[in-house]
Amino acid sequence: MAILVSIIPPYYSGKDPTWLIDYCEELQKFHRSVALEYIDNRDISMETIVQLGVDIECMRRKAAIVLTDASRWSALPYFRTPPELLKIMDVLIAEEGHLISVYKHLIETKCFQSVNYDLLRPAYEEALEGKDETAPATSKFLNEAGERNCRLLRSFINRLARLQTVREKLDSFEQASWFLMS
Repeated sequence: MAILVSIIPPYYSGKDPTWLIDYCEELQKFHRSVALEYIDNRDISMETIVQLGVDIECMRRKAAIVLTDASRWSALPYFRTPPELLKIMDVLIAEEGHLISVYKHLIETKCFQSVNYDLLRPAYEEALEGKDETAPATSKFLNEAGERNCRLLRSFINRLARLQTVREKLDSFEQASWFLMS
């Protein structure tokens, strides 16, 4: 029995989205942490981006290992990974790459230092509260800021919404128990 359990671990299956949920939450945390650092410090440090990138990479690797390991036993229905989870993993990997590269570029070009802090801070706060482009501070920023800064704020708001949607999709998956065979 010990040999069987070591080959086929009973604690997770390919249908279990736990690791992807953790990965998605780490991306959401990254996105929010960057905005909160800007709100608190008027700037974002490269060290923060690098550290958050390392944390995200760790979560991605764990999720990838579980999905890869589960797909090895795809002949057994219990371990079969739904294609939707694989698609969500691809979306999250693309989001990770985009977020890290964009923020690194913005820091290198000192974009956050050139933006009017008094305009951007309330817009970021509204975005973190889940408000859209029609919120007062956000619409004020979009009306008064330059085209590039408007695109960056819209991208920030859209990415927050996209990650929340992905998170809700992951919540819709039923977590398989080790004793259920489907």
